[in-house]
Amino acid sequence: VRIRPGTKLVQVKGVSKVYAVDKGGVLRAISATAAADLYGANWSRNVVVISAASFKTYRVGKAITQL
Repeated sequence: VRIRPGTKLVQVKGVSKVYAVDKGGVLRAISATAAADLYGANWSRNVVVISAASFKTYRVGKAITQL
């Protein structure tokens, strides 16, 4: 199941890095500060853990470190 852009954050099972889903199914690594700015103080509640196989169906883009 693909995550719609802007709705949830994605984390690969067993990996600490968190990604925002952007248009076109592009995953962008996101810092905790940027995640809080975009998704609020409880941003970690919006993280969906996906398998490595699902991760391979996305493209990885430029990281989001600040807004």
